[in-house]
Amino acid sequence: MATECEGRKYDLIVFGVTGYTGKFVAEDIYSIQTSGRQTLKWAVAGRDEDKIKRVLQDLGIEGVDIIKADVNDVESIEAMCAQTRVIIDVVGPYIEYGEVVVKSCVSQKCDYVDITGETYFVELMISRYGEQAKEAGVYIVNYCGFDSIPNDMGVLILQRAFNGELAYVESYVKTKAEVVNTGTWESILRGMRSWKKIEELRKSSTQPRPKLPDVRMPKRRWLFYSDVVHSWCIPFMGSDRACMVRSAQYRNEKYNTPMFRTKVYYSVGTLLRFIGMTLMFFIIIPLNYTNWGFKLLCKYPALFTAGVFRKGGPNKAQLDRSSFNTTIHGVGYSVDNTDKSKPDTSLRVKVRGAEPGYVATSMMIVQSALCLLDERANLPDEGGIYTPAAAFGDTNIVQKMEATGKVKFTIEQP
Repeated sequence: MATECEGRKYDLIVFGVTGYTGKFVAEDIYSIQTSGRQTLKWAVAGRDEDKIKRVLQDLGIEGVDIIKADVNDVESIEAMCAQTRVIIDVVGPYIEYGEVVVKSCVSQKCDYVDITGETYFVELMISRYGEQAKEAGVYIVNYCGFDSIPNDMGVLILQRAFNGELAYVESYVKTKAEVVNTGTWESILRGMRSWKKIEELRKSSTQPRPKLPDVRMPKRRWLFYSDVVHSWCIPFMGSDRACMVRSAQYRNEKYNTPMFRTKVYYSVGTLLRFIGMTLMFFIIIPLNYTNWGFKLLCKYPALFTAGVFRKGGPNKAQLDRSSFNTTIHGVGYSVDNTDKSKPDTSLRVKVRGAEPGYVATSMMIVQSALCLLDERANLPDEGGIYTPAAAFGDTNIVQKMEATGKVKFTIEQP
């Protein structure tokens, strides 16, 4: 078990409370506090103290300390980290603003969770601070929101329930959201621009790549109809696959759990919707790879996404009408299939939840932070940079998330 920071002034500090997601995180923690479910010493942090005060007043949050911290002022970030046991970082894009927080958490020996979906940022942090975090006994846990807890924890549940050996996983993500905030839009654009950098970083890495099973996954075209979710689907360009593979590699190295192949898809629903999305991406992708095009896309998100991404984000009614449904389909070898010449059994895990980007995400990162506080004995023996399933695989995080009523994991036979 890594070092715990006893005697700190705060248990939690929410960094980025004035952002759209940060407000939901603050409301979640305040609800836990005022309902008497748990006593927490917590504070909020950001660069504009007056704006923070206005946000807290609008949210009806009282009695919470405010800390001034700015990513352009390293000393202020270090001072923030030195006061708490856990930092909840919701300031994105992380490739722009996240490194100084990770570095300060390691140097000041406090734990860290974020909601990044930026694979390049995560792998860059591993290359720069992974060993330092391990030596300092600090837990840095990325992907603690909709990107990528449902898939990451869902696959862990699937693998543990699988009666045999898992060979491959196909995950199908389906979301129902009317409006998404522009912060999420900018993170998506930056993630797309970083694909080449990810490949270069992986090529330069000295870490051994995991050996995958010699099994062929079903060949899928760019657009295909899935009998698993009864919908037209396309490849999912999020961070889930990278997160799931890292978690599987962790289990392989620590418990000798066999590796499996995995792919993630997005359910687009109807062909008409696919055509609309295709036309949109034919415009967006080329623009995004130019600096002037990237600035244009960030400035006019509603114009390029038919109003889906817009400043201010969704209102309460739109949030209430939004949801997600992830189906994780696992195929493998039964216990009687000793020669493993062909997969002969399957199992599914379904993850259903509330509005994914903000309602479910804020709950997930708060519960992740609480696991770091409350379940130290069930965390990995050493500090380091972890995925959610690697960090929280032996904790009660799934049960705690389900208790909020915002997510549900179920095991189903095909």
